[in-house]
Amino acid sequence: MISSKTALVKRISSFTNAVFDDIIAVVYRIYDHIQSLETCHHSTCCIHRDIGGRRDAVALLLALGSCGVS
Repeated sequence: MISSKTALVKRISSFTNAVFDDIIAVVYRIYDHIQSLETCHHSTCCIHRDIGGRRDAVALLLALGSCGVS
């Protein structure tokens, strides 16, 4: 019984991580679209592309909020 619960928790965790990764990919696509519409030199929402990973997802969302995207 314990092993089936562990397997279920692992499946849920894997699914949650996959969904979160998809959300971050969509956010990056939105950001790339904004970047293509504006030049980085004149944009107040220019963000360096070294932002990446789950820890920086919040920073990216906050930066996009300053662009009026949120």
